[in-house]
Amino acid sequence: MQTEAHWMKRCVRMAAELRRQEREGRRAVARVLKRRRPLVEKTPVALKPALAMVDANRFADAREFVADFLEKSPGHASGHALLIRIHGMLREIGLSEHLFDHAQKNGMENRGIYCALVDAYANCGQFPKALEVIFDAAKYGMDDIRSYINFMSGLYDHGMYRAIIGFYSLIPTGWRERPSIKVRYADALRKLKRYDEAIEVAELSLRMRGTLGDMTMAKIIIGYCETERGNPKKAYEVLNEVYEKISAREDGGVSFGFFPRLLCGMAYACRRGRIPLPDPVVERWRGLLEEMQSVGRGKEEDVENALVCLDRIPSVPAQQAL
Repeated sequence: MQTEAHWMKRCVRMAAELRRQEREGRRAVARVLKRRRPLVEKTPVALKPALAMVDANRFADAREFVADFLEKSPGHASGHALLIRIHGMLREIGLSEHLFDHAQKNGMENRGIYCALVDAYANCGQFPKALEVIFDAAKYGMDDIRSYINFMSGLYDHGMYRAIIGFYSLIPTGWRERPSIKVRYADALRKLKRYDEAIEVAELSLRMRGTLGDMTMAKIIIGYCETERGNPKKAYEVLNEVYEKISAREDGGVSFGFFPRLLCGMAYACRRGRIPLPDPVVERWRGLLEEMQSVGRGKEEDVENALVCLDRIPSVPAQQAL
């Protein structure tokens, strides 16, 4: 793709410029930071319902909720960052840009604001602009791992897996060696059917200190790869281990972000390996998948295929089910 080649060339130029800045030292950045102190502000409890709406793909509802919050707290940087992201999810990139400019002019500039605009551009497929924001953030000492994650996630959602491989090699070493970056790189390798490499990188990330989400994603990648490599029983063991841990949560793990991918992967593995399951388990999975389908969680095609797989999973004989 010509567009992809264009922004990759720009990405290479930016990476070279960042390396030049690193060689010359950070004195210029220090002067900027002294003049423009970045805010440090956590997302308040009051915004958690909006985050839940985003997880459930209720973007319009989330937009209204955050807009109401900002009417009462107009100077809250985290609220602006979240609304910038939501506008991007709704493909309202002009509003994202307007909010970003407003935040900068009114003293709300922080790392979260830059990360949010990267996410908005990446959601809309405007990768050259997203790279410009990453570059500007680095210039002002506001680079953040979330910007790289958001950029890679945008590429993934647009099916640009080879571009993720190229971008990964240009990420500064300090960020590149984080498990959250590794697992996204491993997932791109999986999509390119480079299963052995994907498993190797995912297993490496498991040996690092990552979040529960990072570890879950790594095991899901390993499970999917094992299914494709012809080892569905091994895949089921890996995925079921994660499923049992997440199911111990108060809500049964349903609200966990990677739950749809996990459940779909288990259904694929059982279908491929002809792994028998008790009828109540199959029906529970069916109910969960249908609920996810109704609210738009998970990739629609994956959920539909998983539901088809459930019909072809052999039942456990009655005497074994007791």
